[in-house]
Amino acid sequence: MSFAWDITITADTKEHAPVEEKLKVTHGIITKAEIKFPPGCHGMVKARLLKGGLFGVIPTNPDEWVTGDGETVSYHTYRQLDDMPFELDFVACSPDTTYDYVLTVRTWSYVVFGLHATKSSSKGMSSNCLYV
Repeated sequence: MSFAWDITITADTKEHAPVEEKLKVTHGIITKAEIKFPPGCHGMVKARLLKGGLFGVIPTNPDEWVTGDGETVSYHTYRQLDDMPFELDFVACSPDTTYDYVLTVRTWSYVVFGLHATKSSSKGMSSNCLYV
């Protein structure tokens, strides 16, 4: 499955008061995520994508930011979404900018059936087993 969102970052959005959006997805495993920065950002628009507000998807270190200028920052990942609500946290800021910018966030994932299974008696597998 793939999802995409266009999110406006207002000019001069400060780091201590960033744009924050909850991005609704489905359960499964995220295998790739991207943030597209339009031309003109000059590395002054910063963004991050988190799982549960704590775990970094882009970048993988949750306290840092990615930036760009007319480029797409792409990460291959393996982030399991097995707890409701099924969503990602997008956070961005644009300190000292003059213009609004629209960033595009994209994710790719696959749905895993049996994600919440506790045990399979026929297979003898633990709760960590995933059936595709």
